[in-house]
Order: sequence, then structure tokens, then C-alpha cells
Amino acid sequence: MDEIISRLNEEGYLVSKDFISNIPKNFDVVGFLNLLKNKIKDNKEITVLNKDILLSVLKDKKTIELNWGEFDESKALLEKGKDGEMYQTFVDLLNYEASKKKLEKIMGSVGIEEEIELLEEEKTESNVIILKSHKEEAQKRSVDDFTNHFRKRFEILSNILKTRQELKEVISLNRLNGKKDHERICVIGMIIEKRVTKNDNILIRIEDFTGEIVAIINKNNSKIFLEAKDLCDDEIIGLLGSKNGDIIYVEEIVFPDVPLSQGLRKFDEEVYCAFISDVHVGSKVFYEGEFKNFLKWVNGDYGSEEQKNIAKKLKYLFIGGDLVEGVGIYSGQENDLIIKDIYKQYDYFTQLIKKISNHVQIIICPGNHDALRLTEPQPAIGKDYCKDLIEMNNVYMVSNPALVNIHSNANFSGFDVLLYHGTSFNYYMDSVDSIRQNGGTTRADLIMQYLMKRRHLAPTHIATSYIPNPNTDSLVIDKVPDFLLTGHIHRLSVSNYRNVSLINASCWVGQTDFQEKVGLIPEPCKVVVVNLQTRDTKVLNFIDDGSQQTN
Repeated sequence: MDEIISRLNEEGYLVSKDFISNIPKNFDVVGFLNLLKNKIKDNKEITVLNKDILLSVLKDKKTIELNWGEFDESKALLEKGKDGEMYQTFVDLLNYEASKKKLEKIMGSVGIEEEIELLEEEKTESNVIILKSHKEEAQKRSVDDFTNHFRKRFEILSNILKTRQELKEVISLNRLNGKKDHERICVIGMIIEKRVTKNDNILIRIEDFTGEIVAIINKNNSKIFLEAKDLCDDEIIGLLGSKNGDIIYVEEIVFPDVPLSQGLRKFDEEVYCAFISDVHVGSKVFYEGEFKNFLKWVNGDYGSEEQKNIAKKLKYLFIGGDLVEGVGIYSGQENDLIIKDIYKQYDYFTQLIKKISNHVQIIICPGNHDALRLTEPQPAIGKDYCKDLIEMNNVYMVSNPALVNIHSNANFSGFDVLLYHGTSFNYYMDSVDSIRQNGGTTRADLIMQYLMKRRHLAPTHIATSYIPNPNTDSLVIDKVPDFLLTGHIHRLSVSNYRNVSLINASCWVGQTDFQEKVGLIPEPCKVVVVNLQTRDTKVLNFIDDGSQQTN
């Protein structure tokens, strides 16, 4: 026994008493270590081997990924008698016994943001895994929370930038003092000021943890000058150029961006997912009949034969927020409501969604019209408003934003879908020259590309209201998704940016007087359907006769 313990210690593992008491006869420690390496990815993150890990490794050879830091924390809580449910769920995951609902439940219970990855065995079964859904208890915020929030954002995005080949020789700003004039330099910083000089050049002031410096983008450098015109406060960029005194003369701007190596992921069978948003149940201009026709199509009872065949293979439906019209969202809204009670609005939305067959998995995030705080990340809509909806076996309520994985199995990693309602869009359609001058409210595709390039859903401090989490920035796009779903501006947009499918979903309401005042021109009742085998996209139009379709 001492030899076994000694060998495990040599490999960097501590062993618990229940591990030792459950070691079987003729135990092969070398064989066990090999099984451990094959079974558990990132096994070096495990600090203590206990009975549950032992039995799981000996049980089968399937590979599993877990957040081992959280595993150890949940084990410590169990030992203190504080929380055994979280640890038991991790054990279930180790043994492939966790149900989808249990996965969702643990996501809701562990706090701010957790990541759980699990590969299912059967590739024919619809599979939804919530990778990131944000939940945080109300608490008092301090100035330090804002400071640490921005520091954390800087750390995450600067680490992404440092993977870029152009920035391999990056230095901190305080080290510029040791550089000679006209020497080529490479830095990363957060923009804290941007303005146009009297000579029509663009001046930006950037900072990092060590200091700040002024950088000039010359108007004669046409390529980067156009990029510089679109820069916004608080975004984090890399700069290449030369130093002259206390000024950097910029020759190239580097954004965090999506790697060019990002592949276009496809599944080996014909499976479909659909994307909608902004249903606005309760509004006088809600397209109720058209939405009911959409629900009939989902169940295979509406549309052409081709469309019905697609519906038979539909496995996933994403809804990008604003399930209901809400109450008190804007002045005079009561005149636009046909259902004036917020609870009854959610009740009717639930009645509609219950018409959908159980074989379709429904993933729902909130929006600014839903009965939640406006600050982001918004938590998932709670049981106070839609208990029956939440308890449906095929419904997954997530936060705004959220990251969800669908259709994974033992041989396929699945598709990552980032859901964000899009509240920050209003700021960028007004503030970014290239977006405003090329359509503004009608060009969701440009806004989405802009945000993907910056790897942040709201890089500017005033773009949206947010909660300053000192431990992370939930609006950073740290993991590049396969799909980005947004809504909010009631316009349909489908585009591709570096193999990321960008979908701004249509709405299900007409134009109100308020929307007309703010320049919102809805494009309602259109559904984006994606073939996961080819990644081809179709748009189904339900506002006419339900039969119109574009590729």
C-alpha cells in the first residue's frame, strides 16, 4: 500500500482515506495512472484523489472534462457540511449519469459563472449543455469593483492579443522609456481618450497597468485611419509603430478579433436549428396569427412539403429575448398593450410555447423588455413570472448573454451558440462612423462584426448598463462561438464573419409610435433556419402566406 501511495505522490497526487480503503485487490497503480490520463482531460489539475474518482476511472474509459477547481471546492463544501448537491452532480458527471435538467440546475446554483463540458454518447439525441449562464446575488458595489472589473477585462483581452503573431514582441508602456526614438515598438493598451487634432489626425491615449501614452494615427495612412475613426473608448487594442519622444506614431492597429484559423464546424447528419427573437407577447401589434403559424410549422403542420421536411429534422429553437412586451418600458407604453398585466403576458407566452413538440429543445435568454433588471449580465427569467415554462423538460432558460453548446456527442464537440439580446447595439449604430453611414439601425451585420472583431459585446463603458464583477467581465467573448444570436433592433440579418454565423433574428411585432420615434423599422415574422450538416441558411417568411423562402 505504501508503494501505491508513494507512486501516486510522485505523480503529484494526494490520496484521501476513502481512496485507500477502496483500492481493489491486485491494484495496478501504473495501469490506473494510464486510465486516469485517458479518462480525465487536464488530470494534472486534480489535487486530491478520492473514492469517487477511483471508482469512476475503473468503471469505464470514456473521456470527461470538468472544472477541477470547482470540483475541489464543492468537495470542500461537502466536507464542511454546507452543500452536498453540487458535489453529487459532479460525481454524476464523472459517471455520465447527469440529466440535462440537472446540468442546468447546477449552472444555476454555483453562482456567477461556471463552465461545464460533457460529451454525450448518442449523437442522434438532441443535446443542450449550458456552458456559461450568469447568476449573481445582489450586493453593494464599490469603486474597487469597477477598477477590478476593467483590470480583469484587460487581462483577458490582452492575453488574446498576445497570441497574435504581430504582437509577439509586445512590451508594457513603462518600458517605452528605454526605447530609442524611431525604434519600432509594439504595445497593448485600453483607449481612455480619442479625439481629432487640429491637423485632422486622430489622437488616442491608451493605458495599461504600468502607465499611459499618446498615439497618433496620421490621416495620410488611409488604411488604418479608417480603422481609427471607428475606434471607441475603453476598447483594448494592440499598436505597432515607432516612438518619438512621448508619442507613438501608429503604423498598424491590431484587434483581438476571431482567429483566421477558426474552422466552419459541421455535423455529419442533416439536423436543423431555428432562431427567433423579440416575440413581444402582450403588444397590440403582436403578430399572433403569424406566430401561431410558425408554431404549426415547428410541429410539421404548416408550409410546403420541403418546409415540413425541414421541420421534421428541427432539433433546436433559440429565442433571443423580449418574450413579452413588458410594462413601463417607455413612456405611454400602456396605450400599446393589449395585455396590461406582466404575469398574464408570460402566461400567454408559455401557453404558446407549450404547443411545440417535446423533440425540439428550446433555449431562451431575456431582453430589455423582460421582467428583469436592465444591467448586464441579466440573469435567466425566474419562476416568479414563468414557472410552468421553466419546468418544461425541453426548455432551457439562460442569462443574457449566455453560451450554450448543442448537439455534442462522444465523437463530435458540438456547436457553441452565444446568445446576446443586443442592448449595446443602439450605442454603436449611432457612434461608429462606418455603421452609421452605411445604414445604422438596418445593419445589424456591421454591428455584430464590429463586436466580434473586438471580442466584446459592449466594449465601451456607456454602451450598456452593466454590473462590475471584480472577478470577470461577462461580456467578453473569450471563447469564439460557431453562432452569435442577437435581436433587439427587430431587423433580420444573416452573415458570416471568419466562419462565425452572425444571426440577428427577426421580431413578431409591427411598428409602434415609440419605435417610429427612435427610428426602428421592424422586419417581422421571419425565421432563420440553419442546416447543421452544411451550415446553409434559409429564411422562412410567415408574414404573407408562410410559403416564401430565401436561401
